[in-house]
Amino acid sequence: MHHHILILGGGAAGRWLGEALVNKRPDLLNKIAYIEKDNQKVNDRTWCFWEKENNLGGYTTRNWMHNRHNDKRYSLYPYTYQMIRSSDFYEKTLNKHTIIHEEVLHCEQRGDVVYVQTNKSTYTADYVMTSVPVEPIKLSSTFCQSFYGLYLEFAEPLFDEQEIRMMDFSIPQQSYTQFVYVLPLSKTQALVEVTRFADAPISEQEAMALRDQYLQGIHYTILDKESGSIPMTPDLDAKRKHHHRDLRVIPIGTVGGATKPSTGYTFLRAKAHAENIAYALVNGKAIPTTYRNWRFRFYDRLLLDILKRFPVSGKDIFSRLFERVPHALVLKFLDEQTNFLEEWRIFKVLPKSIFLKAALRDLL
Repeated sequence: MHHHILILGGGAAGRWLGEALVNKRPDLLNKIAYIEKDNQKVNDRTWCFWEKENNLGGYTTRNWMHNRHNDKRYSLYPYTYQMIRSSDFYEKTLNKHTIIHEEVLHCEQRGDVVYVQTNKSTYTADYVMTSVPVEPIKLSSTFCQSFYGLYLEFAEPLFDEQEIRMMDFSIPQQSYTQFVYVLPLSKTQALVEVTRFADAPISEQEAMALRDQYLQGIHYTILDKESGSIPMTPDLDAKRKHHHRDLRVIPIGTVGGATKPSTGYTFLRAKAHAENIAYALVNGKAIPTTYRNWRFRFYDRLLLDILKRFPVSGKDIFSRLFERVPHALVLKFLDEQTNFLEEWRIFKVLPKSIFLKAALRDLL
């Protein structure tokens, strides 16, 4: 069976792309299909991001205006921190396209046609957009951000519904950079997540022990859970601004470089890439990559080098940022929207020696 566009993987990147294409060209609705192994998407993850405007109000589960760090409350204005639960997102983007529930075994471009072999059939397409690696990806490092989160309900009201805890370093670091991430859903419910930056993912047993230590014997009921591991590596960064015009297999999502290496944030970057791809396809332009400004690629490499070599330094670095820099400026920097003066304002609060040595290692 032939399609104009096949999208491999039915996660956020793929679904954003399908939405963007049909919004620009409604006639493409019956010319696009997904190949997704899972026949039922559940709440397998929570996507979070910050925006100045609530442009995704139809999908957003919750939003917050403040962050608490070391028992002090900080405003995020003009940003709000927002959450989308994957189950809600999957449900609202369901049934707009054909979804083929099969496992992709092989993908190969032959001339202007792409052949996709699944465990049940063979499909062809003019273009394949894939968030699933179609060939093994060799990474220079196994460094990752891993997490275990639980949606918890407590007997007593414990939370301010307008503030999150992005990085609570009050748990033991155990020779890692690790923290607790708290998103209140009400005064008595919250997502409490243990996150670690390390060469190997944190085990469930380790995460649960840290969670219990963090909650200090407070009783709760488990409502739901999630876990995951996100690669923290510059290896997936795009090396050019556009794909070659003859290329018909286009990586999207994490495999396409949409994940920011130093933070793991992907959702809005994947959405922006989807919009750019859709515009290019509809207008006959070269398909863009997720290419980033050289400065921010350089900054990410420095931080990753430090976190890998001196993992316990992460607590000090991130605490300095949250305590000495306006939170809105930190978020703007992480969005890669800052200028040199704003970046200098951030850099001057960081430990200079460790960053200078990392810069020398990178340049040499």
